[in-house]
Amino acid sequence: MKTLIKLSFLIGAMLLSASVSFAGTQCTTSSTYTGHTGLNAADSTNGRCLVTPSALVLKFHEFGLCTTSASPLAKTSCTKLLDSFSGVELDISAGGSIPLANGVTLDEGTYTHAYVILNKNRKINGSFEFATSRTANNGTTGKFCYTNGSNADLNTNYAVGSTSTISCASTSSPTPVPGTMRLVDNSQNHANTQLNVTMNLGSETVVDDFYMIQSDGSLATTFSNNFAIFVSQSLINNITISPNTSALDIKFIVTDGATINFNQNGGPCGDANGCPTEMDIRGLLFKVVAN
Repeated sequence: MKTLIKLSFLIGAMLLSASVSFAGTQCTTSSTYTGHTGLNAADSTNGRCLVTPSALVLKFHEFGLCTTSASPLAKTSCTKLLDSFSGVELDISAGGSIPLANGVTLDEGTYTHAYVILNKNRKINGSFEFATSRTANNGTTGKFCYTNGSNADLNTNYAVGSTSTISCASTSSPTPVPGTMRLVDNSQNHANTQLNVTMNLGSETVVDDFYMIQSDGSLATTFSNNFAIFVSQSLINNITISPNTSALDIKFIVTDGATINFNQNGGPCGDANGCPTEMDIRGLLFKVVAN
């Protein structure tokens, strides 16, 4: 039996104060490259620490609930709640709403997963205050280090004088940084699939499957035909749809959704603490509640 429900699609930074991550992975006023290595490295990548961005702008193409895990070519267990080929762009951190399908019905039962298709293009904005002055990868200095509007796709070799998406100064004046989301293998070559990726976001641990897809929904084969990223996420709490279900509240959590990446001291970096070089998106959590 199907149940007609009212959808409430709330986009916002549902901030969570606690973290199940190792405490050393969080950015602090004294963070350095060497302070975030080994177990203290965010996402097991040396020189990275966790922050919550002040703005995260994403374009949504699809969102749905599923009774099993989904993939681009296997969505028969899913009910599509949002469908927009042109996409709906929103700043998740600022809040907003997305137009959803009218008169949506869901089969009664238990939903264990959700999926979202996000355009590859994104923007991220943020600032962080250190206890002492820092030198960014582009040579600017100050205790406030913030996104500077440079295109993240040009920030590839991290040499001094190259494009750096973070600048540092005595005051903060962040500008959103554009860039594209992509999947790569261990050699930084194009990849279209990453499965069972576990990460901590705020107080929750999430497990995602990632796929890069072309505009026709098939798996992308090169960087040039990347169109969007398909994310299938195991819900923290399963959703049960019954005859008494009247509404769904759908939220995204961006706590710890970004990293500050440091370039190691030595070579191109002249700061003994390591040079902040970019703020990068790492993930978001779907939060769905049935009422």
